[in-house]
Amino acid sequence: MPADADTSVAVRAARADLRARGRWLLVFDNAENPEDVMPWLPGGIAGHVLITSRMGDWTEIAATVQIDVFARAESTAVLLARVPALTGADADRLAVELGDLPLGIAQAAGYLASTGMPAGAYLDLLATRAAEILGEGRPASYPLPLASVTRLAADRLAGDEPAAAELLRLCAFLAPEPVPITLVTTTSASHELPPALEARAADPVAFGRLLTVIGQRALARIDGEGVHMHRLSQAILRDHLTPAQAAAARATAEAVLAANNPGDHDDPATWPAWARMLPHLLAVEPAATTNPGLRHLACGAAWYLLKRGDVRSGHDLAARLYQQWRDRLGPDDRHTLCAADSLAEGFRQSDHYADARRLDEDTLARRRRVLGDNHPSALDSANNLADDLRALGETQAAHNLNEDTLRRRRSVLGEDHPNTLDSACNVAADLRAIRRHSP
Repeated sequence: MPADADTSVAVRAARADLRARGRWLLVFDNAENPEDVMPWLPGGIAGHVLITSRMGDWTEIAATVQIDVFARAESTAVLLARVPALTGADADRLAVELGDLPLGIAQAAGYLASTGMPAGAYLDLLATRAAEILGEGRPASYPLPLASVTRLAADRLAGDEPAAAELLRLCAFLAPEPVPITLVTTTSASHELPPALEARAADPVAFGRLLTVIGQRALARIDGEGVHMHRLSQAILRDHLTPAQAAAARATAEAVLAANNPGDHDDPATWPAWARMLPHLLAVEPAATTNPGLRHLACGAAWYLLKRGDVRSGHDLAARLYQQWRDRLGPDDRHTLCAADSLAEGFRQSDHYADARRLDEDTLARRRRVLGDNHPSALDSANNLADDLRALGETQAAHNLNEDTLRRRRSVLGEDHPNTLDSACNVAADLRAIRRHSP
């Protein structure tokens, strides 16, 4: 057939040829949407059609198979096969940081093989210059490197649906874990969003359409758990933003998280919500935030970890918050002292009572000086210090402090307040202990 034949004539000829062959495979590679492909499908002819796509919902015209990331063993096998100098430990570290993304694995393998760069140096670049390094080492089997593919998709999305692009920018500053839809659609959180995204979040139908567009562009995966964005896509999107855009997106992410405080960390009913929130909270580096609501949330997260029994993680988070806030905000700042409370609790749960005592004595003195002896926070500190004293065997000193705290709580909070009743129980426990040790 002549190369300049009419398209319709060429299609009829191709279909006739397929009928004559009986066994054939027709591939539509990197198709963008079903409407473009449907006119070309050779319906009713025995054979096979394979459509590959990063876009759209193909369930109406094809049986779909979701291709996920590599299994870890597959990632390390590719890396070790392409870069023999790698150790198994290095390959595993690379696979973790690349999130087992096939194109990312292939690019890393190609780059390391061609440059001889040590794995540690590549990991450093991935942490500090992700978009740049992921623009190198394009596999021969793919037309563009990962960074270019992601940037192009993001630019097209921003032009077609700016609100969807805003949501992805927000997600880029969170953890590579499911971002619950309710994180942005609750009333308190939606008010923290950019105007176009806020309007969509307030309308379930409009927000559903927005999520559909995001899923079609393959920049994130949408399912019942929320929005899943790969860590490499996040890094590339972050690097693609101007400094002003990045600052705005980070501030929005912090404000949205602060607006979703799960509540009482002592109540196990809130723990599933805390568990979903925690990775995203840690991703925005709460120790460095200027958002007071996020600082409050971070303190609650440390307490949540301690209350559920993850003492090491709770202690470590509290220590980071306390040290950085003390240096940045000062030792008398209310959030510094809040972190001191949770750090002291971490010491107590680790049986480091002397460390807890030193910290609680300092916190009590500061709160009494700044807030007054009868402020509820000062009384909480007095209660904590009495716990330390009792654990250290200083029962009489604990009793004296608990009696004073009980008297003040009765006056400030009332006889029936839970904290007042807690102090009454502490006094009773002190009296029993004192009588046991009396001659």
